[in-house]
Amino acid sequence: MTTLPIALFLVAAGTGPAACMLDRLEAASLLEAGFEQTDFWALTRETEVSTGTLVLSRDGRFLLDYSDPGGRRMGFDGEALYTVDPLYRQVLIDSSSQPASFTALLESIRDPEIPAVSSCSGDTVFVVMDGPTGQGISRMEFCFLSSDSLPRSLSTFDQNGNWSRWRLTGVSVSDDAPGSVFELVPPAGYEVLRAGDL
Repeated sequence: MTTLPIALFLVAAGTGPAACMLDRLEAASLLEAGFEQTDFWALTRETEVSTGTLVLSRDGRFLLDYSDPGGRRMGFDGEALYTVDPLYRQVLIDSSSQPASFTALLESIRDPEIPAVSSCSGDTVFVVMDGPTGQGISRMEFCFLSSDSLPRSLSTFDQNGNWSRWRLTGVSVSDDAPGSVFELVPPAGYEVLRAGDL
């Protein structure tokens, strides 16, 4: 459940308790951070934990570069979603779909009827949003620091009881051009598979 690239910009409801975070994210070209991702599947009661670094672009491109499991990469280069799987030495490319636009998602959750409750502990602001916000998400919990208005954690839940939690470290934003960071370069010897051919 890789919801972070969509949800990080989605969570900052425009006029709600996270308005300052929204302003900070909307003004940035790139967000970079280390992450710990925990996914829970209600049907099997299984939990999976992964770590790595992420880069998110305001235009919708993203890269998740995993350190555990090492060598795994997931991203969107503006034209196709891709996954580099070191276990099977394969690269899967899906050009038929793409992540929803961050801007469109932001607009979709400005609905004042979606309840958002916030609380503070020191420099940390916690926000809970109960209600559908798109992409199958029925509830979100996130926090950010009031000192820099940047996110530190995000949890998403669906109606089936599945959830994902992201903890972010070393979060930074910039106006730098991303260069080739989102470009897919298949590792030598990997089989390249396209979703339409499977």
